[in-house]
Amino acid sequence: MQTLLAEVPSTVLADTLHPLPVPSTLKAVIQQTFHSLPTDACRLAEALAVLDRVTTLGVAGQLAGVDAPEAALEALLAAGLVAWDPSEASTPIRIHHALQRDAIYQAIAPGRRRSLHTAAAALVGAEEAWAHRVAAAATTDAYLTSQLAAEASRQAGNGCIERATTLELWAADLSPSRDAHEDHLLTAATYLCLGRRHARALALADRVEHCAPSPRRNAVLGFLASISGNPGTAERLLTLAVAGATDPDTHALPSTWLGLAYVLRAQGAKTLSVLRPLLDEVPPTSATSQLRGIAAAAAGYIHGPRASLEVIAKARLPEDPRQVPPADSALLHARGAFRVLAGQHADGIRDLMPLVARQRTDRYVSVDAAERYNLGFAYYLTGHWDDALIAAEQALLITDDDEQPWGIAPTHALAAMTHAQRGHWEQAHTHLQACRRSTALFPELTSLFPVLAQAAYAQAQGDYPAMADALAALDETAPGTRTIYSLLGAPLLVQATTASPTLRSSRGLDNAAKAIEVLDDLSQNAPALLSTTHWLHARLATARGHSNQALSHYRQALDTPVTDDDIPLHRALCHHDLACHLLTHHQAHHRLEATQHLQLAVQRLTALRATPHAQRATAGLESLLPTSAAVGGNHDVSDPAAQLTERERSVSHLAARGLTNKEIAHELFVSAKTVEYHLGHVYAKLQLSGRRQLRRVFEPV
Repeated sequence: MQTLLAEVPSTVLADTLHPLPVPSTLKAVIQQTFHSLPTDACRLAEALAVLDRVTTLGVAGQLAGVDAPEAALEALLAAGLVAWDPSEASTPIRIHHALQRDAIYQAIAPGRRRSLHTAAAALVGAEEAWAHRVAAAATTDAYLTSQLAAEASRQAGNGCIERATTLELWAADLSPSRDAHEDHLLTAATYLCLGRRHARALALADRVEHCAPSPRRNAVLGFLASISGNPGTAERLLTLAVAGATDPDTHALPSTWLGLAYVLRAQGAKTLSVLRPLLDEVPPTSATSQLRGIAAAAAGYIHGPRASLEVIAKARLPEDPRQVPPADSALLHARGAFRVLAGQHADGIRDLMPLVARQRTDRYVSVDAAERYNLGFAYYLTGHWDDALIAAEQALLITDDDEQPWGIAPTHALAAMTHAQRGHWEQAHTHLQACRRSTALFPELTSLFPVLAQAAYAQAQGDYPAMADALAALDETAPGTRTIYSLLGAPLLVQATTASPTLRSSRGLDNAAKAIEVLDDLSQNAPALLSTTHWLHARLATARGHSNQALSHYRQALDTPVTDDDIPLHRALCHHDLACHLLTHHQAHHRLEATQHLQLAVQRLTALRATPHAQRATAGLESLLPTSAAVGGNHDVSDPAAQLTERERSVSHLAARGLTNKEIAHELFVSAKTVEYHLGHVYAKLQLSGRRQLRRVFEPV
């Protein structure tokens, strides 16, 4: 490891797209061992290095041209270079470690290597044969290039973007002319951009930059500039690409990507001006997921998430998300995300969960952090806060791994807001700071999130002046993001504005009324939001001195039936606020009712493990009665998970749901051993003996 760190530049170490090189000292030792072996053993090792997979002794011996492969295998086993499974009749063998394989492969003479690859192509399946045919090519090969391109097109049509890209890059390397080389290179880069394989696409940026100027080159470089946070460059290059397009087919892609560049700047009107002509040309049933998804976001920036859903509805996706074809996964994500933001939480979760599951099981479906953090916001709103934190953790891993910087701020905001509601101040503060730092690349798109996170942090602390101070920065954020995320921002704004006489102003109350109007509009298609809107109407009426009107709204809020779309924090706060209203304005007649609403607030907040809110409600309850037992017993409002790390909480929550260590590892992108390690720490910290006790501690809300 020390040799590796000393010899390899940090940029190479950080490159997850390519394997690490063999350290020189280890390479020398392996090659010395290899060269000291008998001739037949060396030839068998060379064949295994070329095949680079588990294979039978018979196939490896045939490729190596060895008459007695058993004796050669014994020498390789004794040298520790080969692993085998003697329990299998076919004797499957492979080189023991990838670094050993690389060192042996590098020791094979070029001519011998080509001849081995030529022979290997006839011994393996058609899919594996491509790599051997390419490795066996001694010069450019127009015929092989055309075959590779045809296979790449077939693979891309089947959704195998990574494989199609690899084939096109091989075709580029074997092309007999510069024009052909650049054509295949640009096709490979386009596949990656369309398939949202951003890290690998960005790795090709320098090679694309050296291509001759053309609309295709400008389109690819413009797309890469847009996802890298270079909006000026993106707009310039994509505008050139659109202007240089000579037919409808070549015009559509750069136009779509120009729309994406505008969406990443939250510029809805500009986006629709570019995309509307394309939308008019596309049949409603056409699978143009990216185009319609971008147009839906643009409509949402102008008119809100209901407008986004109207754009998506024209694509006529099946209502059952499991029946949506993989090619329309991006549009399914958009539908789920905008349903969440429109208050249709259960439908949004039903769209997003199968999509996330599809990404785990189908390696051809691209993975996007946005799917995780949008699902996380759905969990946040519906009170499934442990699931929200797991979604945030998954999203952060994806943003780090696949160059999706626009997803960092919303993900940290989600984590900060959830931790704050639980009273995990240190973790909330850490994520809040990270959220602020991550807005530089996409300020128009992401500057809203630290504002929301800071306001939620102050809300959880009961610090209404700090809430108002945080929300004063709303005027500096993009109007489009405020519109589309109104379900997250409007309740915070109304609560802060109406909190106390010192915070109220005529202008502030007018802004609160406008915010409620937006939620009233959403509630037309999301009846569960009536609980939230009536609660906010009640607060506004109280602030304006309309006591009876406020009381009516409070009662209507709590009469709204509880459904899967309900926002339990809002309902709990409504109980608390109604109790305060009754004590302030109707004390003589409603003291008992106020006490009952405070008790319900404590019960609901404790169930959510919204510790700081529950503590304040409990204090109010205790001020009314000698003991809260008089109205139904004491409530432990502490959070037993407060002393755990974020990873320990995630592991504990999934274990309490009944997942095995292997299933938890799959969810959190770690090993089963790591899960076992974290569970051991959890048991020790919480003084638990096993999963049965863990389930009681993390009993689902």
